[in-house]
Amino acid sequence: MDEFLKTYLLDYAPKSSTPKAAPPPPAPKQERERARAPRGELRSESDAEWFALSKWMKTNGVGSPRQRSLAYGVGRYISNGWPVTPKMRIASTSVWDLALREGWEPWS
Repeated sequence: MDEFLKTYLLDYAPKSSTPKAAPPPPAPKQERERARAPRGELRSESDAEWFALSKWMKTNGVGSPRQRSLAYGVGRYISNGWPVTPKMRIASTSVWDLALREGWEPWS
């Protein structure tokens, strides 16, 4: 029985896992012409720039439909002279930053 137990333990005992490699260091942040906007601050007050961003995102397949809609909506609010809501301001900052990371170059 000792031989059976020894064989059983060797065959079915959990194997010790090898230590996992450390994750790679984070990629360096890309420096862009415009620094990250503080939370809730619009990156651009130009409606045409927001419309262009929305079109660029659709053309290049960047972001979700909701993010593209948000960019277009911010442009629409600005063009109609409506105040952009605080929630839209916060969300639009992340959309703008996503586009910058993906290679969009805003107008200067």
